[in-house]
Amino acid sequence: MRPPGVYRAESDSQMLIDIMRRGRFAAGRDVLDIGTGSGALAVAAARSGAASVTAVDLSLRSVVATWLNSRLHGAPVTVHRGDLFTPVAGRRFGLVVANPPYVPA
Repeated sequence: MRPPGVYRAESDSQMLIDIMRRGRFAAGRDVLDIGTGSGALAVAAARSGAASVTAVDLSLRSVVATWLNSRLHGAPVTVHRGDLFTPVAGRRFGLVVANPPYVPA
């Protein structure tokens, strides 16, 4: 699910997901997804055996989209609204993923 104003997961997101799964990088780790957008990486990390997944985005639309997508896919993801690492200050993660938009909207 991707509401208007939330960046669409493209082939580069799928490439990151494939690498994360093949390398088993998320398995057993606490994962942080920065600038989660629709939550594609966060959901994939949860479904790849992450110990926990936390997703952060500044956009309220993205936070709502990630929360809904994680529930629709049965993926336990904790979602926070905030700027970069502020919502998770003091926490440590075994894997940090990000795929920020890099093309004009």
